[in-house]
Amino acid sequence: MTDSGWAARLQAVFELSPTILTVTGLDDGRIVEVNDAFLLATGYARDEVIGRSVPDIAVWVDPRQRDAGLAELRAGRSIRNVEARFRAKNGSEIVAITNADVIVIDGRPCILTALIDITDRVRAETALRESERRFAQLFQANPLPMTIVSMRTHRHLDVNDAAVRHSGYSREEMLGRTKPELGFWVAAEQRDDLLHQLLSSGQARDFEVTFRTKAGEERQLLTNSEVITYEGEPAVLSVSIDITERKQLETQREARHKEFLAILSHELRNPLGAITNALGVMDRLATSQDLRKAAGIIGRQATRLTRLVDDLLDVARVTSGKIVLRLEPVDLLELAERCASALREAGRARDHRLEVDGDSVLVLGDLARLESRRPSIARAEVSASGSRWSSSWSSCTADRCR
Repeated sequence: MTDSGWAARLQAVFELSPTILTVTGLDDGRIVEVNDAFLLATGYARDEVIGRSVPDIAVWVDPRQRDAGLAELRAGRSIRNVEARFRAKNGSEIVAITNADVIVIDGRPCILTALIDITDRVRAETALRESERRFAQLFQANPLPMTIVSMRTHRHLDVNDAAVRHSGYSREEMLGRTKPELGFWVAAEQRDDLLHQLLSSGQARDFEVTFRTKAGEERQLLTNSEVITYEGEPAVLSVSIDITERKQLETQREARHKEFLAILSHELRNPLGAITNALGVMDRLATSQDLRKAAGIIGRQATRLTRLVDDLLDVARVTSGKIVLRLEPVDLLELAERCASALREAGRARDHRLEVDGDSVLVLGDLARLESRRPSIARAEVSASGSRWSSSWSSCTADRCR
């Protein structure tokens, strides 16, 4: 192949290369040739740069870096993988990896410079470092306890100041150790549940845990966790709110509500007793049909009110866990027949046709309470004993007697 053929090929490679290429004179620094990649990156036209010296168009952001490179090349040394910054025509900066060597073209020493544009990568790395810096600031300044734990080793990778204060441990004591090693978990099953949620969905929201401090105090925490990438590996970022006092207040409030229900039920019994006694006297002294009818109405309503008070008292007992059931085999068919008979005797079935039909179904239950209470109270009482009860007489999901 002739020299002209080689020259044509080299020219084609020079022009088509995606790498930014320039050829400048070693003696005067004037630009001899640039490729299309240079023009695209800098925004210059070819006639704006050919024949001009590099300092004239001020493409180097730091001219001292160029001077140092020239000294190396004139000393016979090559430039390899040096990061440098260049200025485009519009003033924006280009970050590139620079390589340069001295070549001879038509008997003239020239500098062939190759630039690999890494501007986007550098910007992304800068943005990432800035994001990490802001995250670190927010992490440490957050007043809520925050921890970062490795998903692989389960060891603490970082903890903020609030976590240190809340746990009672020093930062040095926590880093590199697991929560079980520090004795944080009071209930191991809570840790297993949290890990299951993190592995299945990558997050856990409003997860209640019982936490033990270095001093041995147990605290209730509401934790939110998220799987993140930290220093190149999967980790769990957790932020917690101490709800110990709130839980204590809720418990106290529930206790007061239960106590109020119990007191109210007992207080209502006193006037009901007096009303019932007075009705007995009225019934004996009544001389007219109208008076007996009025006494009957009052009696029925007093009976209904008494049942409501009994129900209220039973609810108080159920919520406080003080109710005691006497469980025995109960035939629901017989029970339904007795209830229907009681309704007829009380006159509450006068306007209705009341029939009991079905097969015998044996369940474990408290016969007295089932017969004398409404289904809603019976269901609550049976639930309190650990059994399951359906208010429908035709089906029951409680443990059946065999």
